[in-house]
Amino acid sequence: MTRGASCTHVLAEFDCLDPLLSALRLDLGRIKCTCLSVSRKWLALGTSAGGLHLIQRDGWKQKLILTHKEGSVTQVSCCPHDEDFIAVATSQGLVVVWELHLERRGRPERVSVSWEHRGQTVTSLCWDNAALRVFAGDVGGKVSCVRAGSSKLGKGSAFVIFPIQTITTVDSRVVQLGYSDGHLVVSSLSRCYLCDTEREKFWRVGNKERDGEFGACFLQQSPAGQRGQALLYCARPGSRIWEASFGGEVLSTHQFKQLLACPPLPLVSYNPAQTSPQSLAFPRLLHDQNLLTWTDSAIYIFTPHSGQVLLWTEVKDVVEISVFRNELFCLHGDGRLSHLSLMSPERCVERLMKRENWTLATTICCMFQHTVITSRARKSLPIDRLEQLKAQLNSASQEQLIGQLEEVISKLEPLDSACSSRRSSISSHVSPKTHRHMYRSEVALTKIIIKLANISPLLQISRFYFFFFQDSGLSYCISVHINSPNILRRVVEFTQASKVVEVIQKGDLLKSLRSLRELQPWNTPLLLSHLYRLYDKHGEVAVRAYPQFYPTILPSDIMAMALPSHFLPYLDNLVQSRVEQQRLCFLGSLLQPETLRQDWLELALYNDAPQKDDTLTADGQPRWHSHFFSWGYGRLLSLLIRLPADLASKQKMLEKCRTHGYWMGYLYLCRELQRRPEAFSAICRLDDMTLLEGDDGIVPQSFDEWVLLLQLSQQISSSNEAPPTSALPNGSTDWSIRVSPENIILRLVRVFGPDRALTALQERGIQVDLSSRSTLVCDLLRMAEKRHRALIQTMLERCDRFLWSQQA
Repeated sequence: MTRGASCTHVLAEFDCLDPLLSALRLDLGRIKCTCLSVSRKWLALGTSAGGLHLIQRDGWKQKLILTHKEGSVTQVSCCPHDEDFIAVATSQGLVVVWELHLERRGRPERVSVSWEHRGQTVTSLCWDNAALRVFAGDVGGKVSCVRAGSSKLGKGSAFVIFPIQTITTVDSRVVQLGYSDGHLVVSSLSRCYLCDTEREKFWRVGNKERDGEFGACFLQQSPAGQRGQALLYCARPGSRIWEASFGGEVLSTHQFKQLLACPPLPLVSYNPAQTSPQSLAFPRLLHDQNLLTWTDSAIYIFTPHSGQVLLWTEVKDVVEISVFRNELFCLHGDGRLSHLSLMSPERCVERLMKRENWTLATTICCMFQHTVITSRARKSLPIDRLEQLKAQLNSASQEQLIGQLEEVISKLEPLDSACSSRRSSISSHVSPKTHRHMYRSEVALTKIIIKLANISPLLQISRFYFFFFQDSGLSYCISVHINSPNILRRVVEFTQASKVVEVIQKGDLLKSLRSLRELQPWNTPLLLSHLYRLYDKHGEVAVRAYPQFYPTILPSDIMAMALPSHFLPYLDNLVQSRVEQQRLCFLGSLLQPETLRQDWLELALYNDAPQKDDTLTADGQPRWHSHFFSWGYGRLLSLLIRLPADLASKQKMLEKCRTHGYWMGYLYLCRELQRRPEAFSAICRLDDMTLLEGDDGIVPQSFDEWVLLLQLSQQISSSNEAPPTSALPNGSTDWSIRVSPENIILRLVRVFGPDRALTALQERGIQVDLSSRSTLVCDLLRMAEKRHRALIQTMLERCDRFLWSQQA
């Protein structure tokens, strides 16, 4: 249940497709389903015998079967903009485009046939999203285009201009093809390529290669129904995804490795699975409103705009998935099909209740209570529906589940009619006389507080709380409009004293916290009122201990209660209470809404931070060695900037880090945003060569970047910005860590060799003045290079003699 506390969607399996496969005789083992594609109207299934079954999704009725004698069907793709066309590829390399003629009730017709991939297995098919043409890629790396003829366009339309055309041949097997607005993306085993199909121009996406199956796809950035340019998303090793432009420029890198350290969400069916992968290779990327990928053991759905994991769920033996809107059709290794739906938890509970699956509905309701209790969810799950659900459970055997559901009901955020709904529920359990007494008490109390707070009721509306207190068997249901801690203080003054309150009033914090822990299971509003008392008495010291009450008490509750400077240590302690591998994922789950990230980052940069004069010069540049200063909330800052985010959010964080002088965060974001010249400039001013090394360092990737770094260092050394030469931090005497022109040249000659590096620098007109010590280093490197080449030559000669001796 812990994982559900941060998720807004689930994958649910409501339909079993086994009877469908049985009716198609695809469950006997001899003939298996090999591929699939789904559209609004069709579920298309390719088979090992060369058949293509078209099933009408409305009622799951088989409409027709198309047969192929050219091998088993390896790929099938429904045309996204005209469902009368479907493309098929076979194991012998045949690519066929079928026109179904459904409107005229005619016989299906092969309107295009291509043998461009004869003898090769076609690994990917992709439709042009505006025209009747199909792109195909095979295991040899060849990519072709097949234009579909159509009786709708007149006879011979497919053969007017080049019906079949080879687009390109890439370096290795085609893993996935994608198309958007005149651009084709080809993902091979080693890299991604972009092709402008109109101008016949090609680009490589990024500079780094990879080895293995990694997918790529386009995803529209505009809202549904609006046309706009798409961004390209390319999978990378280690659970990473590149976000790139149509020009092949990498705009951002989304890191999902740490986010996927969280436990998986169970599939809402009868047999949830259990594994937890960490670092993954995404073999395909599919898209609708989100990015979807899978491995052979799990399905992953990401929201690329915010760089978050929407969910991941374990589904065994998945070999292929086809997506239409929020529906997923999965083909498994044994030929079995499963039909999954992506939906909100409250919608899932509603569907389960309609099917009278009361136990599973209650389990989902409790697991995702953070979603179910919101006023938005109340439209589909009002209180009376949840009370009905509780009434269906067995009070003898499901007592614990009933208790959990009752706790969810007690937390519900009301709609406009929530108070009257709750009152009617209470009135069914108490006498009319008692109910009248409760109502009068509630009205008197409400008149909450408003008089004492001296605030207009319209200005108080921010959040609703239900408080339940006991007084001689009388339950008071108080609806309180919360706007500031002052109003909550007035509510606390009117609440009845208890043993816990007595302990709190004595002023012993440790005993007070122990008393609160003994109140479990907690009632959220009641616990919140006690925590307010503690905070009023002990201040920041009390707030630091409040993480132990999560998730009953949320960060939003503490933000409404405490000063910003007191909220920060609470948040830091809450995040640090998780094991290191889960902290990044956990912090991401707390950022609801996403705008909180910028607020929390600003807060952490202001509090317990170095003085700006210590980290920034008068003109806003980094001060010498100012990255060595410690930041009180450095761990929290590091997590906030490392969380996946969209381009705009990263740029905002970059500017905040720069203006506050948080240089380690600034350098990290410069690397993420590919703003490398700015990073090199900051490193030269910080004057620390170690910032150019290691996994977290910004290592120059080309000779040109080394030259840029050298020129920046020379400019700073010759200006009044040069750092002091009297001492190094911590009394160190190791001058090799300084970013000086000489140290950069020494690093350069180690990477490229002394002769090549020094010659190239002279050709670019860069003056090289080396000390006697550096000259000696270069001579030693030349000697080492010479011996290394001689050793290689000796080994080659020995191998050559050995081979000749074997032939003799």
